[in-house]
Order: sequence, then C-alpha cells, then structure tokens
Amino acid sequence: MINPQIALQLEIVSGLIAIGYLSPADVTNHIKVRRAVKRFQRHAARPYRMPRPDAPVSFLQKATGECDQATVAEIRRWVERKWRIPVGRFSISSLQLGGGAPVRLREDAAAAWSELVALADSKGATLRGTYGDSARTPYWQAGIEPVQLSLLCEGGRHITRFHPEC
Repeated sequence: MINPQIALQLEIVSGLIAIGYLSPADVTNHIKVRRAVKRFQRHAARPYRMPRPDAPVSFLQKATGECDQATVAEIRRWVERKWRIPVGRFSISSLQLGGGAPVRLREDAAAAWSELVALADSKGATLRGTYGDSARTPYWQAGIEPVQLSLLCEGGRHITRFHPEC
C-alpha cells in the first residue's frame, strides 16, 4: 500500500505537469517544484483562465510556494477543468508605425491598432508616424524667463508641455 503523503505529492506533481507549471524533468528538483507551486498560486489568484472563460477568483491564499490544502484543491480544480498556465495565448506581431523600426505588439493589440489607424485615415486624421518623447527645448535652455511662459501658452501649445486648458 502506498503512503498517503507520497500519493498526495505524486498527485500535486502530476497536476502541475498536466497544467503546464512543471516539466517532467524537474519533478525531483525541490527548488523547481516549489517555484512551480508559487507561480501557480500567483496565477490562481487571478481571474484569467486558459482556455476561456475566465473564472471568479476562489483561490485567496498568498503565494508562498508551500503546497497547503487550498493549493491542492485549486490544482485539482484546474486539472478537472483542463485549465492551463495562462502564458503563450497570443503571438507577437510586428507593426510598422512610421519611419522607425517595427513595433512588436500582441496580435490582438496590433489588429486593434491597425483598425484605429484605418478609421483615423478615413476621417482625414492620422495616427501614422513615430511617437514618443519628442522633447522640446525647456524654457531655461531657450533663454525665456518663467514670466514669459504665459505668452507661449496659447491654443494648447506650450514650449515644454501640451495644455488643453490654455
């Protein structure tokens, strides 16, 4: 007859393998098993599940890496529902935004951005080109006194910032 403690350990390890948190090659490595348990605990405390649909969070334990009864119950729940580690759901797409290097986005974000660019184009606007911190010369380097800043704040254009309220 098998020891109940060993049977439970085998169930935990095989469960972590089944849901993608542990490699079969790592079952004898205590550090990797503990890391897998801790990672599982962090993910189990979030509502996101793969495959969908998401689930209300029922695992409220702190991620410690220790496999307590709540963790065992949650591993069983994931195995039963065929949930997997929520990583790798989306592929990465390259998107050319302007003259610079392509930007790498999740495939769903890239598709949504492309739709927005097309919508803006159809309305006569543009979202094309490079974006980022295109810093203007600060007033103290441009030789402008702080009292003159109010003169530069007309129609939302400011030497260092955008002020829609101006």
